Amino acid sequence: MKRHLVLAAAALALAATSTTHAAAQRRPVSLIVGLGPVQGSSLGYVADSDGGTSARLLGSTAPMLGIQAPTPIRGVDLRVTAQHSTPALAMQSADGYVVKDHAGVTSLTADLVINLPHVGPIRPYLLAGAGVRYYEFHERTYFADGASVAPQDALVPTLHLGAGAAWKVGPAEMFTEASLVSGHYSAPNALPGGRTVANVGFTLGMRIPLGRR
Repeated sequence: MKRHLVLAAAALALAATSTTHAAAQRRPVSLIVGLGPVQGSSLGYVADSDGGTSARLLGSTAPMLGIQAPTPIRGVDLRVTAQHSTPALAMQSADGYVVKDHAGVTSLTADLVINLPHVGPIRPYLLAGAGVRYYEFHERTYFADGASVAPQDALVPTLHLGAGAAWKVGPAEMFTEASLVSGHYSAPNALPGGRTVANVGFTLGMRIPLGRR
């Protein structure tokens, strides 16, 4: 009897797994393209001269490119996206913050996409993931309050949370989403501790299936 129960449980587990895999196979891999504004953020102190010189990245626009694929878990997809922006870099001076140049900010993020039940034609979803962000400063030396300041390039681990809504447009889906990306930036020549950098971004984009449903 015990053996029969074990066999029955195994058969049910196999059937459930097969059904989940079949459902996943019916959802094609999709290409993601998008564009949206990204909120500016302070990098904190980037040099300890004159009691501390701080830098700030101003708001910018970031294009998004990525891939979304189904997982064996029902209603959950895996999404990998890359974004790049060139925000203006403002350095602290006696007159406040003065724009000195533009920086390059490149993000690579892997998210779980948790698809929620439809609300009419709208499919809401949640995002949760992590990634890395690379800060690149094109000019190596700036001057603030008469002192030489050199912001440092940095690769920063990040956490990502977001929410969005998608709706069908022919075979594709349009989507709009808001997200929060948080990481810790610390320049080697800065005051100890660094700073947690959090950005809120908004994206309008399209998810384009690469295969048949």
